[in-house]
Amino acid sequence: MDGPLWFVRNLIVISIVFSFPLYYCLKYAGIPTLIALFVGALFGLCFADISVGSVFFFAWGAFCAIKKFDLFTNVSERTSRLFGLAILSTLLLKITFCVLKSPIEHYFNSLYIYTTVALIFGFLAPYIKKGVLKPMPFLASASFFIYAMHKPLQVIFRRYSFAILHPQSELLLCTLNILIPAIVIALCLLAFYIVKRYLPWLNFLNGFRM
Repeated sequence: MDGPLWFVRNLIVISIVFSFPLYYCLKYAGIPTLIALFVGALFGLCFADISVGSVFFFAWGAFCAIKKFDLFTNVSERTSRLFGLAILSTLLLKITFCVLKSPIEHYFNSLYIYTTVALIFGFLAPYIKKGVLKPMPFLASASFFIYAMHKPLQVIFRRYSFAILHPQSELLLCTLNILIPAIVIALCLLAFYIVKRYLPWLNFLNGFRM
């Protein structure tokens, strides 16, 4: 009923089925294993209805744990700049192939998504250590709540806004693309605050993270 929870389903299955094989592959052939999974993710491969993309992100986190590499503390400024360059490069490739209306554009879209998700924390690490960026504990604790709650609200707001406004212009479509998620996130945060402040017995809704 709540579509985004496919993530939790995949995490449970991967933890049970892939933990031991991945551990040994990553311990003795870490980089080749990650590259193979990354390529499989780009081509949208699946195994028993579990995407290789899901396995890749699980393996990336496991690899960092096995090698004791913390993306928030072990990343130098030079490595951070390389991560940023990789993210920007894949974004430019995605835009280029999109503008050219290339039939292989979706591969570069996947390349951009996987590269950004895998490297964004390492890219931001030096700015966090310097205090330029400061984590917000309230948003961190609310992240899973937003993730689990946003989809039904987003569907409702999107359908009603399109039914009422009938957007045709690019300007209105772009505005709705920003405004609807902003409203949904704000409502999720408000609901989270109310539950945390006044209804603590609902703590289980957020995996006891409140």
